[in-house]
Amino acid sequence: MAHMVDRMMYSGLVPWHGLGDYQKEITFEDARKVLCNVSERPITFMSADNGDVPVEGYKAIVRDDTGAALCVQKESYGTLQYIDQLDVLNAAAGDGALRLKTVGLLDGGRQAFALADIPSAQFEVAGSVVLPYLLMSTSHDCSRLLRYLFTGTYVVCANTVAAALHNAGIGAKTRYIPNVIQIKHTSRAYERVTVAKELVAQARAYFGTFNEVALRLVNQRISFADMTRLTAQLFPITDAQAETFKKYGEESSSHKAQAKVLRLFSGDQRARENAPGTKWAAYNAVTEYIDHHTAPRGQTARAVAESRFQRIMFESGAKVREEALSLLLAA
Repeated sequence: MAHMVDRMMYSGLVPWHGLGDYQKEITFEDARKVLCNVSERPITFMSADNGDVPVEGYKAIVRDDTGAALCVQKESYGTLQYIDQLDVLNAAAGDGALRLKTVGLLDGGRQAFALADIPSAQFEVAGSVVLPYLLMSTSHDCSRLLRYLFTGTYVVCANTVAAALHNAGIGAKTRYIPNVIQIKHTSRAYERVTVAKELVAQARAYFGTFNEVALRLVNQRISFADMTRLTAQLFPITDAQAETFKKYGEESSSHKAQAKVLRLFSGDQRARENAPGTKWAAYNAVTEYIDHHTAPRGQTARAVAESRFQRIMFESGAKVREEALSLLLAA
């Protein structure tokens, strides 16, 4: 993300940006210390005749610990504390087996995130363990909805596989369970979170479905020619880029992306020992390129790392991954 990490805590591997405090085990009480609470305050302005005049229909959202104003919202905005949003993660495991791995604040407290794993839902694909994770992403400044996103981590080769199946009603037709639950901040937000707790309990069902999808990809081979056509669809070369390459031999970002993904598929990827020549290897070649070989935005190492995370989970990277999965399953 383009915003700085305010504070965070992690358990297990050191975050890629090297920030945060390490805890052997993160409890919800620990998370409470990281996440800030907020309060609603009335907004007024100074009038030459009447002194402080209230601004009707609006309120300020203020951090309780620092007193900093995070944003101005309409009265209809439902102020839902971060810790209460985090509590939804506890419903994902049902039997209490969920473990928090990271939790943090971004942009002065305007945004928050938490990542938890669900050990009881892990499975194995082509000799590698996929450990299910559930990411919470939220904000107090309307920069994003409250989201709960199911993802998977390729533990053996350390290649993050954000196995994002299509959002409900978004993208190509699909019969698979969506991996994102989105909740708007409204005056009925608490009611919506209650509903979300019931939906999040489907995490095991989601990963069970993804396991079936992964095994389907493992058992289907894909030729180099078909892989070449796949990369051309995922990273299309425009007429202008093709003309420039023809005239000056200068490769565009699309040329480079196609070439890199093909090299990864041909044996250069971290998961090269797992089902080579299959659609699973093709999918992992695409995800490794997105996660580790694209150039994120940012002037500092911290900004670059946060930009990478944003792109992988929510922006262009997520869209390319979803399109790759759709094309591989449709073929």
